[in-house]
Amino acid sequence: MKRYRFSVTRPIPVIFLLIVLAVVGSACTQTGTPESNPADTAMFRANAQRTGVYETPGLANYDSVKWEFQAGDWIFGAPAIVGDTVIAASYDSYVYAVDRETGTEKWRFQTGNSILASPAVSGDLVFITSIDSNIYALDVTTGDLRWQVAGAGIYSGSPAVVGDTLYANSDAGLLLALDTATGDERWRYETPGESMPFSMAIDNDTVYTVTSLGILHALDASTGELKWQYNSAEGLSDVYNPTASPVVNEGTIYLTFSDVESMTVIQAVDLETRTVQWQYEAPIETFSAPSVAGPRLVFGSLDGYIYALDAETGNSLWSIPTSGIIYSAVAITDNTAYVGSADSYLYALDASTGQILWQFKARGGVSSPIVADRVVLSAMMPVRFTHYAKQEATMNNGLEGDPEILAETDLFAVWRSVEDGDGFMYHVELGGLTLHLTSEEWEELVSLIRGASM
Repeated sequence: MKRYRFSVTRPIPVIFLLIVLAVVGSACTQTGTPESNPADTAMFRANAQRTGVYETPGLANYDSVKWEFQAGDWIFGAPAIVGDTVIAASYDSYVYAVDRETGTEKWRFQTGNSILASPAVSGDLVFITSIDSNIYALDVTTGDLRWQVAGAGIYSGSPAVVGDTLYANSDAGLLLALDTATGDERWRYETPGESMPFSMAIDNDTVYTVTSLGILHALDASTGELKWQYNSAEGLSDVYNPTASPVVNEGTIYLTFSDVESMTVIQAVDLETRTVQWQYEAPIETFSAPSVAGPRLVFGSLDGYIYALDAETGNSLWSIPTSGIIYSAVAITDNTAYVGSADSYLYALDASTGQILWQFKARGGVSSPIVADRVVLSAMMPVRFTHYAKQEATMNNGLEGDPEILAETDLFAVWRSVEDGDGFMYHVELGGLTLHLTSEEWEELVSLIRGASM
């Protein structure tokens, strides 16, 4: 029997959009946050602890879109901004440097394959990890290659920089610590048979990485020696698979998992005693790690809701619905949470109450926003989308049977159909593209999305 490989139709490329927002009133200072990055350092979720807290003035309202920049394909990870330059990495295999004020391209650099992870920037270097298994250091001003190191496997989690050391882990179960200036290896840590699909977190000279079997490894950041391990499902018949990056804040690490029934499990683990302080469960998967908003944790979910939990108890504080799935990271400034949704809106919420302060209507699903000095940056996919006749599409692909819609929003849809009475084909409508996948390819795509949402 002939198997259909997935076909991709991209009538329009992805737009990387910078939104400049006007400020009404004065900004306040964020309190209770981890030590700030140096001014010339930027990375995924704002810092090495992955708290999602950006040390920058807050935004009371937005004014207008200042410029748009068009990349050749999806921009999965959040951009990074240092000085007058915005760095974005795309699924088209390119790294783009864009002028912060004008949106004009400064340079681009091509890697050997698609890029899922967010860039990290420190000093005059941009650090990129790619699906091609390589780690790149580029000159932030010119885009010239400074050094390149061959790793192993797919890099879906984003790198982190602390001092003069770059940390990067991959789905091959390899975590490398490299000298930022030269790329020389300082140490490596391997977990045979277990992948590391999400970004690590680093705090107090300790690197925290979670493997595909739900095991948290705590490593000495200077030597790579294992300090201790924590099994998230110890004593249970269940297996917890990570669905987001670990988050460290004030002696507690927050871990996000999916169990065998695809339920979300968020654990708060005391780093001194390595015991669970509380556990939160929800009936749908979550790929958005909680961001720290003072005494609250804020995250989005595939059910389209934005949630807040009490960081001390795990009790639910509030939830706000959107009209699309949420897989992006939440950005926090001044007790304001910025959340992108697949419903094409960027939301600014009061983190204490969940009240919507303002919302911006984009032209497509909004991914992980970042905030920098009264500017919000986010990547998004423009939508010129109408649901085509699925019966006709089924026939055109040589498939039989009525299609079954598995999930659908105003913008996106997932449905499946029977292939010649033997197995299913899955069809994913995402803005300007449609994927047609076998069952095996569907499982691979689900795994890819988990890695991309970090």
